[in-house]
Amino acid sequence: MPRRALSSREISVLWLLVATTGALLALSPSEAHAQRRHDTTEALMVGGRFDPGAAWLVGYDLEIELHTPCGFNLGPAASVAFGGLDGEAQRQDLLASLDILRGRFLLDEHHCGSCGYRLQALLGAGMYFVMHGAAQIPRVYVNDNGDAIPVIERYVDEWRLGAQLTGGMSADWWFSEEWAITGVLAFHVRLDDYARMPGIWAEASLGIRFGT
Repeated sequence: MPRRALSSREISVLWLLVATTGALLALSPSEAHAQRRHDTTEALMVGGRFDPGAAWLVGYDLEIELHTPCGFNLGPAASVAFGGLDGEAQRQDLLASLDILRGRFLLDEHHCGSCGYRLQALLGAGMYFVMHGAAQIPRVYVNDNGDAIPVIERYVDEWRLGAQLTGGMSADWWFSEEWAITGVLAFHVRLDDYARMPGIWAEASLGIRFGT
């Protein structure tokens, strides 16, 4: 089974995500924590997985408030993407991403009565599970003499379990003290050399968050 490490472009994007998240955390207002109302919140979301290709996605997010000065909360998050194609037309039947630990840092928050919004940066670590269908992919290889040789790479049905890191941002728009509209933009980075998975993939989702 062919394998590859992260490309230089993917490593550059990863460092950019880390640097951007770090800068956002440095700007996080510590006094905003006093505006928090909920000890825990749960969100159910729908959306899509992107780059490469696209797939439908459903997700779940749990936040547990830790009552820290910087507005930090912790909790697991999971998403399941299905029916997607990657950038080389390999069928990706299922991709499940689970952040066992996902930390969220409050960047900004504003309230007006029972309504308001909240913006957070997120960092997480966990695992992914992917199922790929069989595929035949035509390619052109150039040998040492400069000759272009057409070949066909064949893949079998297979599944894979691997490790991942996650970075991104989330926003909540509260319409009452009990519920809010929530949006999440997350970037996952695989930590292994599985060739049929992209080194970095993105997820965007929108849903409803409930507070307790």
